Amino acid sequence: MANDETAAKNITVHMIGQGHIDPVWLWRIDEGRKEVLDTCRSALDRMDETPEFMFTRSSAASYLWVEEDDPEMFARIGERIAEGRWEIVNGWWEQPDCNIPGGESYVRHALYAKEYFLEKFGVEPTVGYNVDTFGHHGNLPQILAKSGFDSYLFFRPSEEEFREYESETKELPQVFWWEAPDGSRVLACRPPYHYYGFGADFREMIDRIKIAKDMTVDGLTDALCFYGVGNHGGGPTKENIKGIQEYNKQAGDSTAEFSTCHAFFAKVREDDPGYPVLRDDLQIHAPGCYSVVSAVKKYNRRCEQSLMAAERWSALAHTLYEAPYPTIELRDSWRDVLFNQFHDILAGTSLADAYEDVYVMYEKALEAADTAETQALRVIARNVDTRNKELKQGVSVIVFNPNPWDRRDVVTVEVPRAGVPRMVLVTDEEGNELQGQLLETEDRGDSTFAKVLLLADVPALGYKLYRIRLDEMRDNYDSKFTQPSLCFGPDNLSNDLISLRIDPVTGAIASLKLADGPELLGEHGVMFGVMHDPSDTWGHNVDQYRDEIGRFYANGQVRLVEQGPVRATIEIRGTYENSSIVQRVSVYPGIARVDVDCDIDFREPHRMLKL
Repeated sequence: MANDETAAKNITVHMIGQGHIDPVWLWRIDEGRKEVLDTCRSALDRMDETPEFMFTRSSAASYLWVEEDDPEMFARIGERIAEGRWEIVNGWWEQPDCNIPGGESYVRHALYAKEYFLEKFGVEPTVGYNVDTFGHHGNLPQILAKSGFDSYLFFRPSEEEFREYESETKELPQVFWWEAPDGSRVLACRPPYHYYGFGADFREMIDRIKIAKDMTVDGLTDALCFYGVGNHGGGPTKENIKGIQEYNKQAGDSTAEFSTCHAFFAKVREDDPGYPVLRDDLQIHAPGCYSVVSAVKKYNRRCEQSLMAAERWSALAHTLYEAPYPTIELRDSWRDVLFNQFHDILAGTSLADAYEDVYVMYEKALEAADTAETQALRVIARNVDTRNKELKQGVSVIVFNPNPWDRRDVVTVEVPRAGVPRMVLVTDEEGNELQGQLLETEDRGDSTFAKVLLLADVPALGYKLYRIRLDEMRDNYDSKFTQPSLCFGPDNLSNDLISLRIDPVTGAIASLKLADGPELLGEHGVMFGVMHDPSDTWGHNVDQYRDEIGRFYANGQVRLVEQGPVRATIEIRGTYENSSIVQRVSVYPGIARVDVDCDIDFREPHRMLKL
């Protein structure tokens, strides 16, 4: 709270008329879509009644809805934008969660939204705007600045939440330069008062302005005050506008102006007295949401990776062989994925029924990505010579790497088989023999397939050709393999790079070392703990989960289930009261990585499972 001296100063309160709308939350997408239309219609009506009134609206997805559902209203919005009375902020597709998505997604938010706003209105927003998002990662200033943004507005975390997350001595200024690790900066503001406005009486609007003014810190002569009923309220009301007008009739040095976020930032940038610099994440409101509804988190990551891979291969197929590039299909799929990154969707805090719509959108995106990638890979594969004069029998397999770095990893291949194979021979393009591992076989009508594991080394954005042959005999070949090998026992696994040991009683990974290096794990190793968690879905007012009430134990249910040359796996079965976990811990030759695949059946109410 500002002191008496600050309260007496001449403060210009920039009144930001808006209507915060969660497109999906405790309702499904169709209802959110209707509320966007109703709120925009109401804002246009207020503009007709009050010439000085201005309105602020974010998120390209909602503008697309208006364009599709009410073209006449969309045209009226365009006229108000041209007049400077309707402000577009948040030149992103939606207001996403700002911790979970990958970096490329934030770039795509700006790419597709700014492309849309420039095409439809000739406007490029420069104010980043995520007022309802639960936290903001520290690389955002770099992404924002390099996407053409110069400022950023947010309301969460609160000052108290920021101090709890960072340290008790750190302060969250109202206006500051937010700097990324690379030195990129945007001018950021956490306004002194909340963006929701529910008051029905104009006197409450007057009180709201006074609070925003009084909370303005020393050194600032301009403040932001958001008003307008959110979600199902319809934005700024007639009473809101009357309250602003009545406030300005009262005696005093301060004024309340119908304004925009752009105008506020222009003013405070001009007045810059040397704002503090913050080089931190802005965390954290509601930590519990980052572990609930795991399906939506998994869908998001799958879609991000699948779309990027599809784009890379489609670009190569188009560049090398003039194959058509699926521009519209991939763009629309990205738009759906970006929409589903909306904070209440991706955070897992929406109505359960709402995810029925969300998962359909994800599946459509995955189908589009798979179709584009498959078509591109077929074009590339047609131009690869798969003939092998030295080894006439067997199957040729092309392994593709969509990453922009070289990769060694394990590949699973299905190979048609006849008879009962007892061994597998794998060769590369140069005829070198490589280790292969025979897995289970599967009958499909008249055909039978065997699954084979091989260790592939594939260049960045490239491919590698392998030849796989199955044989019924074990001693046909006098092979000499140069690949590193695996070592394993009932409770331990190792290769030439790493070694690990499982505690047979607790089921924990009790030891992990790199080559001959020091122990990397703590006293109890890696275990699943059960925490008392009486909080809500968001984890409001919770800053850590430390109240441990129990752990999963294996009690001897640890066994070696795979012991081949390409993969060795130990299975761990653990229980806690009514719940169970099956872990499969795997290592591979020549890879400094441990894979832990988990099947979790967790049935404990008001409990959190923590690794």
